[in-house]
Amino acid sequence: MAKKTRRTSVTEEPAASSRSGCLIASTRGIRARHRHLLRDLTRLLPHSKPHSKVDTDEAGLDGMPALCEDNGCSTSLLLDARDPRRLYMWVAGCPDGPTSMFRVLNIHTVAELKLEARRVFGARNIVVFDEGFNRTADRRVMRAILARTFSVPRPGFADPRLTSAPSAAGGLQAARHLISFSWLDGSIWLRVYRIQGHIDGSGALDVEEIGPRLVLSPIRIIASGFAGAILHTS
Repeated sequence: MAKKTRRTSVTEEPAASSRSGCLIASTRGIRARHRHLLRDLTRLLPHSKPHSKVDTDEAGLDGMPALCEDNGCSTSLLLDARDPRRLYMWVAGCPDGPTSMFRVLNIHTVAELKLEARRVFGARNIVVFDEGFNRTADRRVMRAILARTFSVPRPGFADPRLTSAPSAAGGLQAARHLISFSWLDGSIWLRVYRIQGHIDGSGALDVEEIGPRLVLSPIRIIASGFAGAILHTS
């Protein structure tokens, strides 16, 4: 497959300052393709802490904040397959929120895409949002929780985009991945790239797509971690 290269500029969101992890889990009933997506997301987030399938039979998702606390995590990404016809993603700050719920559409896993570029093991992410997230309050809330979840905690690099020395705390490498969130037609388009270097004579980065790809259709925003008042419904 021919190499696919895109040029972009870093415009938004520094790495998160928190050193807490991100709990990644799923409900029961998840399909094989969705498990592959969960694996791709786990590998993309070196600060993630995978968890076994969440039992939602008795308390629904009410136990997720406690799971996050037990695992030392301040954020959580949950794939919800309780509806056999649809896959949902919950992205939450725990325990105080907010929480965004999305329907997951147009999934393409890394294995399905068969792109030439590969991820860099243990590398941190630059998280980029387009201008569409600045236009309404609900989009700004979604941007904040997505940035908090997908940004790998900064280990103290002077220049996180260029430094190649490993971190003494946790062994994380410099940023070598770019995660792009674009607002289009009422949904969020997620794309992931490997940073190849700087383009000569400009501040832009030369990047190559590595996957996965997916589209997140916003459903609602909740005040706390997986519970609380509904702040916005799409």
